[in-house]
Amino acid sequence: MDFFYITVHEPQKFTWMTRKILADAQQYSFNYLNLKWFTTLVMIESLHDIKGASKHYYVFNPKGWAIILDQPGFVEVKYIFVYPEYRRTGFFTQLLTLIKRQNKEISVCTQESIMVRVLNAKGFQLKGPSLDGKELAFILPCE
Repeated sequence: MDFFYITVHEPQKFTWMTRKILADAQQYSFNYLNLKWFTTLVMIESLHDIKGASKHYYVFNPKGWAIILDQPGFVEVKYIFVYPEYRRTGFFTQLLTLIKRQNKEISVCTQESIMVRVLNAKGFQLKGPSLDGKELAFILPCE
């Protein structure tokens, strides 16, 4: 299944997808308050043309969505959500295949046990605690 991308350089689409992400987060009890804060910050940065905002983008398809931070040396999956009926159908594997094309280290922070198992199965290495100490940081070195 193909993925679609939306960047902050497409303000109407980015705003639409932000609303969709927040609606999903609220409906499925998925980090709603954190996502509301995070997406608001990214949108404010984009309105003020702050350099960091342009490095965030959304990747999505009918199975789910992800918020990605693209840095010069690595790509970080900030949030990933898969609709319940599509879980365990390869969304994350397909997303990784897409991100690996950038030939950069991939970073993911999580505290969810199911995600830890998936990251281990995909070859991610535990780096240690995240910067805020609330999650575990994993990396997948570029091949």
